[in-house]
Amino acid sequence: MSWPRSWWRTLALAVLIVVIVPGATTSTLLGHTPGHAVDHETLNATMLHVLRVVKQCLVPFEHSAAASDVQPHTVHKPWKPPYPEPPPSSVELCAQRGFQCERHLVHTADGYVLALIHVVGRRGAPRAGGLPPVLVQHGMLMSSDAYLLRKDDGNLPLFLSDAGYDVWVGNYRGNAVSPHVHAKMTPDMFEFWNFSWHEMGLHDLPAMIDHVLERTGAPDLFYIGHSMGSTGLMVLLSSRPEYNGKVRLASFLAPVAFVSTLRSRLFRQLSAVAPAIKAFLLAHGIWNVLPRSAALHRFADVLCLFPGVGETVCNPVLFEIGGRSPENVFPYYMPMIAAYLPSGTTIRIMEHYYEVARTGKFRPLGYGTGDPNPGPEYNISAITAPVALYYSENDYFVHPPDVDRLAAELPNLFHKFKVPDASFNHFDFLLARNAKHLLYTEVLAVMRLKEVEGDDNHLRPLKTPGGLLDYLLRNT
Repeated sequence: MSWPRSWWRTLALAVLIVVIVPGATTSTLLGHTPGHAVDHETLNATMLHVLRVVKQCLVPFEHSAAASDVQPHTVHKPWKPPYPEPPPSSVELCAQRGFQCERHLVHTADGYVLALIHVVGRRGAPRAGGLPPVLVQHGMLMSSDAYLLRKDDGNLPLFLSDAGYDVWVGNYRGNAVSPHVHAKMTPDMFEFWNFSWHEMGLHDLPAMIDHVLERTGAPDLFYIGHSMGSTGLMVLLSSRPEYNGKVRLASFLAPVAFVSTLRSRLFRQLSAVAPAIKAFLLAHGIWNVLPRSAALHRFADVLCLFPGVGETVCNPVLFEIGGRSPENVFPYYMPMIAAYLPSGTTIRIMEHYYEVARTGKFRPLGYGTGDPNPGPEYNISAITAPVALYYSENDYFVHPPDVDRLAAELPNLFHKFKVPDASFNHFDFLLARNAKHLLYTEVLAVMRLKEVEGDDNHLRPLKTPGGLLDYLLRNT
């Protein structure tokens, strides 16, 4: 079906307002002063007005949708989100899935407060006990909620909990789950948001690791990090070598250390104007970029479940960022995803990844303007903890040659595994319908091997091209 050009203009305007508004555009339209609190009642009223306009634009296309099973009342029924607002917390998501979870608050050495979710176990079921703890860490624009969205056993933390592990799901500073609290600063100060994944690695991860080890009494833990979750731990282990002894095995899903190729057209276009974007955001006092937005949740519910629109508007947004993967998408997840993602980031986080892509070097980001040499590269050779790398061919953010480069520089590569699905993308590591079958069983098998492995095998790379699970089935 074809969409009139005027409709696309309306949609584009609405997307611009809804996505950027929580930090900027609408606040400017409403006469908001940068760095001060937004009038949320006025903001929500404006958003609802925009959504009504968009929905009215969609009504004429009701009967031209390709789907033959469209129910006429679908378009005209009162809007009702799939989740209440605000949506359920990580602890509540656990409860809805039959698990008991706890929220812990962790204080970093530089004054931030983080939220750490402890998956106690399935309600009413005895815990096996005796297995090491596992810390699971999210990527950019995400939070613990992203790992807990799935209702089935494709939910990684709950899958590991059912396997007997003591699972903890972390949250970096500044996201939608960690409280925006600091010992000396407040969220309306620029300094509060002046951090990148360098500070997350140096301060957030050691605070969470130490908390988990103190609470469990374990000498070490398993670590699983997706995207920026892997970046942060590489910063920590290369900068503070003593933490290598606290990590029994680091499993990196879509690991980001080097970014030689930007396969996403969106990223390429944004990188071309990155300095201008940074200047605009700073000039307008936008320090918390792409925070969680109830308006975006409403917008996605209106659009993504509308016949023919989800496939032409909503899915392509995720595909353009992470890689095209229509086979792995649950269409009805889109409004749910929009309720939790994005969860906020900072200018410096985006700038730091931009500099890695621009220079080809994995190194700290300078704080001075125009500093051509902010510091030496992170010493990957100092990462002596065993590392398992999991990657995919269709990940637009993590290119296989960059994973090969990282693997070559790691001194203790324990396992390297490419997901056997040519369409598996950056978000599929958390959200794909077949993630358990293609990936999580492999991650679990490698962890099981590390539990029973003797010290004499500690530094021996595991070479199983077909996957460890396949290897074990063929050789036992």
